[in-house]
Amino acid sequence: MMLIALSITVAYAYSSVIVFIGNGKLFYWELATLIDVMLLGHWIEMKSVMGASRTIEDLAKLLPSEAHRRLANGKTEDVKIDELKKGDRVLVKPGEKIPVDGIVIEGVSSVNEALISGESLPVTKLQDDKVIGGAVENNSEHPVAKGIVDEAEGIWNVINFNSIPGKGAEGKVNGNDVKVVSPGYLHNMNANFNNNHINELLNKGRTVIFVLINNQAAGAIALADIIRREAREAITQ
Repeated sequence: MMLIALSITVAYAYSSVIVFIGNGKLFYWELATLIDVMLLGHWIEMKSVMGASRTIEDLAKLLPSEAHRRLANGKTEDVKIDELKKGDRVLVKPGEKIPVDGIVIEGVSSVNEALISGESLPVTKLQDDKVIGGAVENNSEHPVAKGIVDEAEGIWNVINFNSIPGKGAEGKVNGNDVKVVSPGYLHNMNANFNNNHINELLNKGRTVIFVLINNQAAGAIALADIIRREAREAITQ
């Protein structure tokens, strides 16, 4: 830049002197061309810088404002992104955006990185895999599972979670292999869960799912749809 400024100054001074002396070549045209080229280059550079700045701002908008930080006792607390420190463990719930770049400590899931990398297909993430802040944790939260969790008196940490397509889910809780499965799963396993109370619930049209601990029947959960107030009006219409 200093060399260009010196060139412009020398060319202008030389041409001005030639105007009064009247003997020599003028460089006003070359000088104007050089200045135009410099201004055009500067404009292109600033446009690129502004475009990059807007891109960074857009990427920042992809990040959530808060994260679920895992505490030493296994519970979580919601904190601002800028409060996170290197080494913190963060819980990402189904459907949420990953708050920061990091490494998977436990669990298996698929992640939608389309907004970051342009890749349209979900990417499976295993333990020790890297994840990108702003990507979406792709496993959708099942409404039935959410309802059960909301009604539970206590919640325990689950590791090695795995979905059993069309049948339920499984994971390890407090060192035990726990499965929450449909009657179809028990039927396929030739397992019998005969109980008068359960049979009564089934006869009433309830949906019953079963809890297995270390492949032993441990309990059952009955589900039922609640009829909304709007249903009567909708049927009448």
